[in-house]
Amino acid sequence: MHACIFALGMGIPVLGIGYLHKTRGLFRMMELEDWMLDINEVTSRNLLDRYNKLFLQKDEIRVKVGAILPRIISEAQSSAEKIALNYHQKGTTE
Repeated sequence: MHACIFALGMGIPVLGIGYLHKTRGLFRMMELEDWMLDINEVTSRNLLDRYNKLFLQKDEIRVKVGAILPRIISEAQSSAEKIALNYHQKGTTE
């Protein structure tokens, strides 16, 4: 999952294997559900088929990731700012 996060953060299309709910959530959040295989569905044939499709659509996926990523980054920064603000407010009242 972490390798997928790093790759997607650089705009690189990836094929994920969902072995935890976090991986599925990541691909859902990035609107890339088609590019994640559930661990229970992984076979050499499924993996190769999905990879070949990913490779053929890599440019379209890059565009999609590039369009979605700024929103995800903004939401993450906003959450961090809210946490920091809340932390500082609580720290000054105690």
